[in-house]
Amino acid sequence: MSAAPSYQTVRLSKGRHRSAEEGACVVELASMLNGSRFSDSPYCICPAIGGFLRGYNDHLDDELRQGLYGYAVRVLDTAGDAGVTARRSVMCRTWAYQARSLGVRLPIVLRGTHVRVLWRLRFRRRDDLDVLDCEVAGAYAATLARGDRVWQSWTLGFVDALVWLGSSRRSDDFVGPAADVRFRRGGAGPRLRQEGVATRHAPPPLVGAGSGGA
Repeated sequence: MSAAPSYQTVRLSKGRHRSAEEGACVVELASMLNGSRFSDSPYCICPAIGGFLRGYNDHLDDELRQGLYGYAVRVLDTAGDAGVTARRSVMCRTWAYQARSLGVRLPIVLRGTHVRVLWRLRFRRRDDLDVLDCEVAGAYAATLARGDRVWQSWTLGFVDALVWLGSSRRSDDFVGPAADVRFRRGGAGPRLRQEGVATRHAPPPLVGAGSGGA
């Protein structure tokens, strides 16, 4: 009888899972690392960040998805007050609008629904923000990464910026501030309010099934 998967052996896969035996998305892996109930919406992660990562995780191809192990560590303890969550949501929606300007139009299926959501219908004439906006933004970032692998690095830099916002350790963990995102003309990639993309120092290594761990 095989041992139950641990955070070191579970393989990242798309969708919501009932237990680690079925696999885990990057947010569910974070719940395992936190020692909390297995969930794709753990209390220790900011809802905006969790939503963005769920959308991103679910719409990546399997090879790129295995590169998200380290982010299960990085996003722990990001839950903050409503103001920080709202600001992160605005950043996600800005990211989504900018990606739309690059011609991304594909419909996506949001987790927990059977509805194919077309980007322009989701965001048309809406002033309110919610977690689904963040999930849509992550999903469309994934469509860009599937087409051009360099978008994986740019998107994870954006997640670093989301984590940085509201972090009490930002002066130690990051190089350069970031609170907004823009895209260069011609689709040459994103840039943040200041040209240097916020980048965290490398976290402790996390061995995962997708990176050769046993």
